[in-house]
Amino acid sequence: MSGSLPGPGLSASRESLEPRPELVLRVRGLSVEVATASGRIEAVRGVGFELRRGEAIGLVGESGSGKTLTCRAVLGALPAGCVLSGGTIELDGVDLAALDRSGWTSVRSTRVGAVFQDPASYLNPSLPVGEQLAEVIRVKGGKRRAAARGRALELLATMHLHRPAHVYQQIPAELSGGMLQRVMIAIAVACDPVLLVADEATTALDLTTQREVIDLLSELRERLGLAVVFVSHDLAAVAELCDRVAVFYAGEVVEIGDTVSVISAPSHPYTEALLRVGFLGSEEEAALEVIPGRHPRLGEASAGCRFAPRCAHRRESCSRPLGLTPAPAGGRVRCLRSPELALVGAELG
Repeated sequence: MSGSLPGPGLSASRESLEPRPELVLRVRGLSVEVATASGRIEAVRGVGFELRRGEAIGLVGESGSGKTLTCRAVLGALPAGCVLSGGTIELDGVDLAALDRSGWTSVRSTRVGAVFQDPASYLNPSLPVGEQLAEVIRVKGGKRRAAARGRALELLATMHLHRPAHVYQQIPAELSGGMLQRVMIAIAVACDPVLLVADEATTALDLTTQREVIDLLSELRERLGLAVVFVSHDLAAVAELCDRVAVFYAGEVVEIGDTVSVISAPSHPYTEALLRVGFLGSEEEAALEVIPGRHPRLGEASAGCRFAPRCAHRRESCSRPLGLTPAPAGGRVRCLRSPELALVGAELG
């Protein structure tokens, strides 16, 4: 992971001697409700994590687990019918949850950048991509036209786009998916944000292009000191890019910790199941390997562990409510039985 994964042998004493970079993002007790015909239903509950300058955290879990709603809340861009119902989102000590519409508009693209799955849908199909990038620099960054064009060309080169002056003049239809995603990353970092939210930014790309985009994000982290929230179904991509990982299930974080520990020694049965189906050696095997049962429906009641109906380790005690508690290998986990379970992780190599 471009040197950002902590080595297994790093001692606590040495770690404590190294200065910790400043805190960029602190999310606490984040809850999101969704409007339905029968009333509001809590879709995300009590999510919390912190992110420091130059760090990356991966949010993983099945579709509908709350990853994207969490990101959208951090961006102040929840879909229609969804509201932030609780918690705080502090960026450099300022609670974004308290901002009005104009406050959010001033934060997005300046302090916080975002990249999503389908870059073409966020670009005007009839305008050259360079002009669209320069326009962001003019409007959000306050640059004059000539300076904005120069900055745009510089950014396209930083994204490792061959012949940036030529790319500047091309419309979106003339660029590949990977090139379009690089343009969107350039737009996201054009005004020097402190935080980048990448929501499924590599999902629609082929494997080679995915790796190139991951390498680019790693490079930007190190060069610009960006804090990155990275949402993906691809655990290998998360392992490559992220220092820490938060595992989501049914709107809750069920495990959070440093990436090496979570992947090599998962503390929650759901994390272990994700690793089992996500790190198999061939497509043929992957097609046969599934997590039994089904993901809870939105609003489906559960007194205790929401994963219990699908868990091979469940006991009667799993019906009791439980918050996040210290995990055996570090981090925190939402599982009563984690101290006694010996779960097998996946190889990072």
